[in-house]
Formats: sequence, structure tokens, C-alpha cells
Amino acid sequence: TAVKHEWGAELNAQRIEESLQQDTTITHVGVIHHETTTGRLNNLSMVGILAHRYGKILLVDGVSSFGGEELNFEEWNVGAIAATANKCLHGIPGISFVVARRELLDQTDFQPRSVYLNLREYYRQQEGGGTPFTHSVQVLYALDEALKEFHEQGGWRARHEKYRQLAQSIRTRAQELGIKMYLEGGMLAVTLTALRLPANLSYQTLHDHLKAAGFVIYAGQGDAGKVMFRIANMGEIEKVDIDRLFLAIKELL
Repeated sequence: TAVKHEWGAELNAQRIEESLQQDTTITHVGVIHHETTTGRLNNLSMVGILAHRYGKILLVDGVSSFGGEELNFEEWNVGAIAATANKCLHGIPGISFVVARRELLDQTDFQPRSVYLNLREYYRQQEGGGTPFTHSVQVLYALDEALKEFHEQGGWRARHEKYRQLAQSIRTRAQELGIKMYLEGGMLAVTLTALRLPANLSYQTLHDHLKAAGFVIYAGQGDAGKVMFRIANMGEIEKVDIDRLFLAIKELL
């Protein structure tokens, strides 16, 4: 059962609860924490409370929020969350992982849909000190170092605060140039900002100009690609980089 919302809208608690009440076959509730096409941060606390109220397991896509946004497993009743080594953890692409409650993986009615994505087998092998397949070792070493750095720098709270300051700098500089936010209100992620394209400026022109200046931005997806662009501030990015980025943007306006 899909609970659909308008593009960029915040999650509607009433509609989610109505679906849980009406469809008794639902066993799990899946939600994306940070919706990267718009920069919307979905309210996991609300969804988790509803899932718990109706005895459902909450599954979270935390690919672009894990390590950079608050995630409370206990209070939000999270059953499992999928994430990746890069993005907020500052590792390199090449490996993803699932953090799950052990009791879910121990369930006897667990039916894997594929060999490669059999989480129970990964879990069983991990408990024995192994893996079901040969991983890219250098990616694991990079993740190990990234996690050490993550904790040395203060964990998710410190990283969240750094991202928040960078995101605020992006949004302030954009406003100074008359560039509007794609989303005007509600919960927004601190890792990415979606902005409306200035009048008479195509995304391709903006992208090519910034790439020549040493920056890479992202287009909107679907129809939004015609009216917006996205700036991410994950990774080793400092305020001076944001300043240089907007100097380059200003050259086109």
C-alpha cells in the first residue's frame, strides 16, 4: 500500500494512519528519511509512533541521512535502516549496510528474495567472523578509517552541526543573489539544498559554468529538472568552498 503525497510535501500523519487502519495485511512500514530530490527531511518520529501503535515494523532508507541527521532507534521504533559508506560517513562508494534488530533477523518465517541480498545469511556469516561473498577490501578499510574519524570529530551531533552551518551558508548566499529555495518550509535536511533556477538560466548553462570553475551540482529529477538544481554539502567541504561556489554563480547572474 503506497501512501502518496504531493511532490515535496511533508508526510501526512492522518493519511498514513488511515492506511494502517484500512489495510490489515500491512506488516512493515517503509519510509525514506531524507528525500534527496527536494531536500525534504521526513518525520521519522511520527511515522515510527504510528507503526508501533499498529504493531508494524519500521524500515528506513537512511542512505543520505545516516551519520548526519538524528536517528533514534528506540524512541522511533526503527526495525532496520539501510545506509552507505559514503554520503554522511565520508567513506568511499562501494559498500552499503543494514543496521537491524537481531530479533528480526532471527525470525523463523524470514524468506529471502535473493541470494545476494539475503540479510539473514550476511548476519549468520558475520556472527561467525566471515562474509558470504568476497568484499572490496580497500572499501572496508576506508570505511573503518572514516568511522574512526567520525567518532574523533564528535559523532553525528558534531557532523550535523557542521552540515547545518554549511547548509545555512548556502541558503543565505542564495537568498542574497535572489535565488529561491525549492521548498519554502517544513523539515529540511542539513546535507542538501534544492534551489530554483534563476529566470532565463538553464540548468545546463549553470552546470557547465560551475564545472569549469571546479564545482559539480545536481539537476532536479523528473519535471523538477527544468526548474531547480541541488547543492550537497556532505564531505570535506568548508565555508570557503561555499563562498567560492557562489562567487562563480554570481558571475552568471
